[in-house]
Amino acid sequence: MKRSGRGSTGPGRQAAVPEGLYEPDPAVVASPDGLLVPFRGDDGREGVFDIGQTPLPGWHEDLATAWAARCGPAGTVRTLASARTAFYAIERVLGFLAALSDAPATVDGLRVGMLEDFHRLRTEGGKICGDLHVVNQLLGTSPLKEKIDPDVADFIQRRFPRQKWAGSGSGYSEGELARLLAAVRADTAAVRRRIEAGERLLAQARAGQMPEGQAELGRRLIGMAETGTVPWPAEDGRYLWKTRVRLAGHLFITLRDLAPLLLLMVALSERNIESVKELTARHRILEGKAVEVELIKRRRGRGKWFETVTWEIGAEGRELHTPGGLYLLLHRLTARSRSFAGGDQLLTIWANGNRRGPRWARASTTGRS
Repeated sequence: MKRSGRGSTGPGRQAAVPEGLYEPDPAVVASPDGLLVPFRGDDGREGVFDIGQTPLPGWHEDLATAWAARCGPAGTVRTLASARTAFYAIERVLGFLAALSDAPATVDGLRVGMLEDFHRLRTEGGKICGDLHVVNQLLGTSPLKEKIDPDVADFIQRRFPRQKWAGSGSGYSEGELARLLAAVRADTAAVRRRIEAGERLLAQARAGQMPEGQAELGRRLIGMAETGTVPWPAEDGRYLWKTRVRLAGHLFITLRDLAPLLLLMVALSERNIESVKELTARHRILEGKAVEVELIKRRRGRGKWFETVTWEIGAEGRELHTPGGLYLLLHRLTARSRSFAGGDQLLTIWANGNRRGPRWARASTTGRS
């Protein structure tokens, strides 16, 4: 509250308010030649996109509304240069569709094969084109996403290579990358074998068929499986925690296992490590060939924290070579940890605590624990 000067207020004095109600400018403007979408970017530049000049008139109304949402205040296209680049890509796709013998007169007539043909044409000779990425984002915006064919809705969740610039790359030579992937696959396979062997020992212990000399281990595994508590060794010593971690490793993924698991998932999914650490256990298997997962990608702008992706599962025995196969493997290996920790985060692990009880951690918080 200010007592003097411009905008001052005081007892009995009303605050200055604008007259009438605020009405924002329309997102889509009708003109004699068709629909127009005005644009005002965060860079201070303005422009107008003429939807009426694009092919396929049956698309125009829904296209204008979706494009206005993409480049409006809540959208992610917020500079005039990026808006023009994206709109040119949309025009190219619509031009391609209009030239087809079975051109889709309306949005619901679009088919996956049409988009695949366009992508194949634009990527001839090894070129990498981002046009389909732009159009897929538009098709995933209301009201288009409610009207497209279900197969197209699944198709637009696929991730296509984006434009590559000179000098871009992974930072590894092909040989270095191959050796790195071989190493993390070997470490991941070792984790899988260890936990599967522990589960077999647990089953033998419950059936009273433990090998000679391993009865005590069997009793401990049964207790761990029922309570989630990993017992401390009975003897005294300086490095008892190492013995305890080895015991926990029979049934649970531990902190030392995280590095290869995360690295392999990053390599196969082509997602950054922050998104991989936030993976949830909620998923949907599509016809036994792919798994649908919701990703959390922070710091990507308003309305873009969540993204649904579809990952190939691959053939049996190839779980370490496809993102969907690895996801389902991790889901299985962490199921027991998740049952004790609660929640639905995929990478839930056992972390060595103190003698007061078990401690559970999630991959997204281990750096702060």
